[in-house]
Amino acid sequence: MRDWFLKNFWLKLTSAVLATLIWLTVQANLEKETRQVYQNEETADEYLRHARIPRRFEVTVEVRWDGTNFPGFQALPRKVVVTVEGEPARMNGMELKDLKAFVETGGPPELGGLYPVQALTPSPHLQVVNLLPQSVRIKADPAQKESR
Repeated sequence: MRDWFLKNFWLKLTSAVLATLIWLTVQANLEKETRQVYQNEETADEYLRHARIPRRFEVTVEVRWDGTNFPGFQALPRKVVVTVEGEPARMNGMELKDLKAFVETGGPPELGGLYPVQALTPSPHLQVVNLLPQSVRIKADPAQKESR
């Protein structure tokens, strides 16, 4: 047993010292990175200010003519999925009613015509990153005909 311990003693001691130094170096670097990321609340807030999160909304499409709602017509499909991206604080305060999806016809709409969908967010700090579908067809709204 004594032979096993003393044989190549200096090689074993050097290996143990090097292994300990490597382990201490790795632990120190991990601790340093943790301190940098979670240094204080201000640093964490700074990270969250620059983070951008996406959220999806299903929004009813309005048919517009010269910027105003144009009754008597509806979009097919009636709803589109709008993906909005922004800072977490602004996204948490946003509601479905704050988001508008519309088709601007520029004049009396052509029934069956294909029109691109546009979306508006309540803040310039929020960005529409995707619309599905990107265009819709226009048809006469049967509910408007019955109310006349």
